[in-house]
Amino acid sequence: MKTTLELPEDLVAMLETTAARQNRDLSEVAREALVRGLSEAPRSGLTETGAEQRRRAMAQWLHGWRELGAQIHAQSRDSRSMVEILRTERESRR
Repeated sequence: MKTTLELPEDLVAMLETTAARQNRDLSEVAREALVRGLSEAPRSGLTETGAEQRRRAMAQWLHGWRELGAQIHAQSRDSRSMVEILRTERESRR
């Protein structure tokens, strides 16, 4: 089956370079790259973009910090939040 795809120039250049180095047809190299890429994708059929990976990593990092804060707060003898403690200290210095 024939189809038309719009690909970035740098990707086409990579495919052409690979095809030339391996003395193979461009269509064959492109087809192989697609099959390999799709077979390595998660079972859901969707892959995360770099931005999605960063968002997920940042959310995990933030969740970790929140959990740590909750643990420290639970073990603290002072029930005030850190903001309240800092405000009280600032006011006492005036």
